[in-house]
Amino acid sequence: MRNMTYAEALREAILNEMRRDPTV
Repeated sequence: MRNMTYAEALREAILNEMRRDPTV
């Protein structure tokens, strides 16, 4: 697992949420 900054981890989490919820 590569080292990520807090901003990168947060952005990926948001993108994952958007991918899971197509209504966004």
